[in-house]
Amino acid sequence: MSTQKILITWPSGLPRQSYDRCVLSGGEGKVRTYHRNGKLMAAGSAREGLQTGLWKFWDLQGSRSAIGRFLHGMPKGEWIYYDHDREYRMVHWQVVEKEDFRISLPQGWIQQERAGHELFSREDPRDEHGASIAISSHEIDGGLNIRDFTLQLLQASEHSLTHLQFQVQEMETVRIRNMDACEALTTVIHKGQRVLTRLAFVKVDERLFKLQAVIATDRASSYGTLFQECLRSFMLSSPQTQVPGLDLIYPPDLAREVALEEQEFGLPLPV
Repeated sequence: MSTQKILITWPSGLPRQSYDRCVLSGGEGKVRTYHRNGKLMAAGSAREGLQTGLWKFWDLQGSRSAIGRFLHGMPKGEWIYYDHDREYRMVHWQVVEKEDFRISLPQGWIQQERAGHELFSREDPRDEHGASIAISSHEIDGGLNIRDFTLQLLQASEHSLTHLQFQVQEMETVRIRNMDACEALTTVIHKGQRVLTRLAFVKVDERLFKLQAVIATDRASSYGTLFQECLRSFMLSSPQTQVPGLDLIYPPDLAREVALEEQEFGLPLPV
């Protein structure tokens, strides 16, 4: 039996901690972790020879449940769950070699801390019309692999600011043209062609906008690995496929994957 360290990004308000991950060398591997306060736990299993395995996440009071995926040979994954208000959430994990998990910022990015949030800004923070991106993931390398982020305006005014621009790798500049509607149109460069993608935001207040959805075409699965990871990490929206028991609409490929795993492991989706 081998042991590795795993970094878990818990829901908002819970600290990031490292845990031991034990994987059996043969047969069926099982994983079980506990939060340090003893109130939260996660467990999973992955059978030998299968590409994916299901995970379960819950607190010890049984008020929250989750389902997620583990990929053999992959150093990361996530749990999918929803909270008491039935809002869709994700918990990400990342295998790390050492106890300390350092952040490597891309060139030109500035790290700040404001109101308890880590902000990574490409704009000059002193620029009154600039914006910063708060990224919840610690997986930041030269490519800026985004898991989840919040757009925070350094200054917002009805008269002076009518749009906001930011950059995402493999996407062109995104411009929010209607701050009230909180929607943005961008294009993804795929094989030399521009594919239209719509981003939807939740307006938290006059200065804070939370990315809620990425709505793309049927060709989303062929955009490339980074964009697929972004799609799977954000709340997804698709009119084609809905998984019963969740207030969440999966894209067709993910819905099929979840259904196959559910049949294989006999673990139902959270209800």
